[in-house]
Amino acid sequence: IADTYVHIAQQHRSTWTHEIDMRSFTDMPWWNH
Repeated sequence: IADTYVHIAQQHRSTWTHEIDMRSFTDMPWWNH
């Protein structure tokens, strides 16, 4: 989680991240249910 936060904080100013869906590798994404 911390690595993802740092990556977003350090991304270029022209890059926009609106939403991040972080989950366990074993959890199935909502669109695959």
